[in-house]
Parts: sequence; C-alpha cells; structure tokens
Amino acid sequence: LHHRDQLRVWEPDTPETRRLAHLAELRRRLVDERKSVTQRLGSILKLDFPLIITLFAETLHGELVLDLLRRWPTLAELQRVHPKTLRAFFAGHALRHKERQTELIEALRSATPLTRDAALIEPHALFVQSLVRQLAELNRAIAQFDDELQRAVAPHPDEPLFRVLPGAGDALVPRLIVAFGSDRDRYESAEQIQAY
Repeated sequence: LHHRDQLRVWEPDTPETRRLAHLAELRRRLVDERKSVTQRLGSILKLDFPLIITLFAETLHGELVLDLLRRWPTLAELQRVHPKTLRAFFAGHALRHKERQTELIEALRSATPLTRDAALIEPHALFVQSLVRQLAELNRAIAQFDDELQRAVAPHPDEPLFRVLPGAGDALVPRLIVAFGSDRDRYESAEQIQAY
C-alpha cells in the first residue's frame, strides 16, 4: 500500500525451468512417500520379522529386500529355503561376496521367531507384501522421474553453470536451477540469494 515503488514485477521462469521445477517437486514427493511406506514396513517387521531390519536397515526399500519379502514374507518360510537357493538369490541381486552370503544365511537360519502365532503372522505377511508392492512401484516411479529429470536438465542452458559446483550431483543440479530461476534480475545481491 505504501511502498509500491519497491515492488518488482514478477517474471515467470522459462518453460524449461518451470518443467524442471515440477519434475523436481513431484520426485521429492515420491521420495517422501517412499520414506513413509518404508517406515510402515519397518514398523510391521518389528512385530514378527525384525531380523530383516537388523540385516538390511539401510536398504529396506532396496530391490534385494523387496524381492526377499515378496518370495518369503515370513521368517518360517525363509528358514525352509535351501542355502543354495539363497546363495543364488543373493548372487542374482549383486551380492556375490561368499562370506557376506554365509553371514546372512547363518543369521537367517539361527534366528528365533518373536512369535509362532499364525493369527498374527499371516495377516502381517499379507500386509508386508502389500507394502512391498507399493515400494516397488515407488522405486519405479522415482527412477522414471530421475530419467526424465536427466533428459530435461541436460539441454538446459544453466546446466553447465550448476554442474561444476562441488557436491552438485544429478539430484541437486535441477533443484539449484529451479531455486535460482531463469530471471537473473530477481536477486540484486548474493545476500538476497543466501537469505532465500
């Protein structure tokens, strides 16, 4: 009302930058959703299959764990599998180190179930498989967004500028391009950018 002379006209970003903005934002939402589903999976596994969390805590949404739970959703089913089958399974998921395979197989074989109550285990196994399907689809969607982001960022005129920044990898470069925008007059100083 009193300082209109200090307001600047808003200039929209270029279509390429706006597209990057939407791709980066929606990818971030998918990653957040994957984190949420992974936490739900961890919560349910704590009740009757906590060994999976112990062995694979860092990669709970990874393909190895998802395929393992898809095939053998309970400890009892997994303990019935022949060690050769497990070795082949691990090797098929790029876990070819024999000592690590042996360590995992021995941990699975010697594990004691928290409960043998089928009334608890069977419904939980169904729920685990439902979460596994959700995570597999989220992984595919995130990979698709990653590919699309790479295709969209490669021809962007600002890509070389941000690619050389230390620590700016494939996920961060599009976000930096979007944060700075294509209107170079938007910020009058480095301090304004830092404040933003």
